[in-house]
Amino acid sequence: MKKILAVFLVLLMHGSLYAGGRVGTSSAGILKIAPGARPAAMGNAFIALANDVNAIYWNPAGLSELQSSEGAFMYNSYIADIKYSYLAGAFKTKAGNFGLSVALLDAGDMLQTTLKVGGGYDVIGSYTAKDRVIQCSYGAKYKDFSYGASAKIINQKILDSSANAYAIDLGAQYKLKTTSELGGIKLGATINNIGNRVKFDQESERLPIYLKLGVSICPGIKSVIGVFDVKIANDNNMVFNAGTEYIYQMKQGQIAGRLGFDSSNDAGSGITLGVGIKFVRLSNLKDFQFDYAFVPYGDLDNSHRVSLSVKF
Repeated sequence: MKKILAVFLVLLMHGSLYAGGRVGTSSAGILKIAPGARPAAMGNAFIALANDVNAIYWNPAGLSELQSSEGAFMYNSYIADIKYSYLAGAFKTKAGNFGLSVALLDAGDMLQTTLKVGGGYDVIGSYTAKDRVIQCSYGAKYKDFSYGASAKIINQKILDSSANAYAIDLGAQYKLKTTSELGGIKLGATINNIGNRVKFDQESERLPIYLKLGVSICPGIKSVIGVFDVKIANDNNMVFNAGTEYIYQMKQGQIAGRLGFDSSNDAGSGITLGVGIKFVRLSNLKDFQFDYAFVPYGDLDNSHRVSLSVKF
């Protein structure tokens, strides 16, 4: 039963399981699984802050902030043997910055049953459900305004059936001019998953389309960052995300502590936390970074997310 509840939670992905209205009325739940342990530890509030390889998913406009090319890998150990993997590369060019990513979701083995005459059921085998997303992104900037777009191919497979869909994301970021005492403020916005419906045989379901608005604030203390997002979706209630990050600078890198809140996590408290360690000028690489996030889901267990990224 715990396995069934866990799979149901992930496939609905963070929608309230007990609310009415639009909750759980879309397909391709993999699109709602956010890559990157750093954003996860900050409560999944990253729309305005995205400025690295994670921007491929979070806000393609943030690719314009790349200082060098980057690569990243994330592994997410979900509840009940559900696994999520993400591989991405972002490349800095004179014509703007590009990103390419692949995300894989494996729900693990589940029992396949058939009903008995007179009640009960027989186990006749097992099956798995797998989703895949391939995404290509572009970001550029004009003065203090950044803009970007992504195109993605979504594939879902369960038993012997599979379905494909195609979608785009649009994103923007804007840096406000502020006093040195106030620090830096960035605004961000994205609209995600504008595309066709996912169709299995004769049944079709819409993609989870949503609008995200965010702000990031770096006050006079440059080692502290605060972020806040709001998400309005076609299949869920309004979601609020907030987080903070404190960075301690070292001679050969930095250590970061992170804390956040995600209102969409009804199974747990919504609190998230994590750490990050960055090493600079390691071997032939410019930077090497390790990030970890802990996301509790109450009785359904906990999620551990690990990311590795390099700049080259």
